[in-house]
Amino acid sequence: MDATGGVYVESKDGTPVKAGDKVEVIGFPSRGDYSPVLKSGSIHPLGQYQAIQPAVLDGKTALKGGYDARLVTVSARVLAVNRLSRSASLVLESDDHVRFDARFAVAPPSLALPPVDSRISLTGICSIKTNENGDPGAFAIVLRDANDIKVLSSPPWLTRRRTAFIFSAFCIVTAAVFGWVVILRKRVRVQTQLIKARLENEVVLERRYRRCSSEI
Repeated sequence: MDATGGVYVESKDGTPVKAGDKVEVIGFPSRGDYSPVLKSGSIHPLGQYQAIQPAVLDGKTALKGGYDARLVTVSARVLAVNRLSRSASLVLESDDHVRFDARFAVAPPSLALPPVDSRISLTGICSIKTNENGDPGAFAIVLRDANDIKVLSSPPWLTRRRTAFIFSAFCIVTAAVFGWVVILRKRVRVQTQLIKARLENEVVLERRYRRCSSEI
């Protein structure tokens, strides 16, 4: 990255560099996902260092494409956590309600990812993905290490998943109570009909008994 923007460089020479080192890069320009990239790059450190200040963005600003391949910081809420054997990624929603992904270029071992519904701050490389018209359609944040994730607030106790579980349990209990009430009503109706039939039989028997007594 320089004063004009950032560029993605693919290099296989294994030159040891770290973020902030000033370098000279030679490579072959090629078409990238959004902006040009340099392939087969050769990196030559210049022996100077300058701290990099990330640009603070929201989701809609990132989608404009002006920060592709640049170091940025975005605040977001965790929607999902994906863990694989050699990689890890997060599905996030920015504070201005834009969904995007965050992934590690190389997943650190024993990585502790923030739980779902946490609010976090991410610092990483903005990577723009184009749509079928070649315009910015989505973006992702490429993380360098675990220190690029800062937890701003833990998830509330009443998360969406717990809310859905409680609502489902309430619906099941309500349905069970309603079903039990229906069954009780049917039983009461049957018992009432039986009692009524018995009373009618007793009345008929009593009338017959009186009639027989009067004839005698």
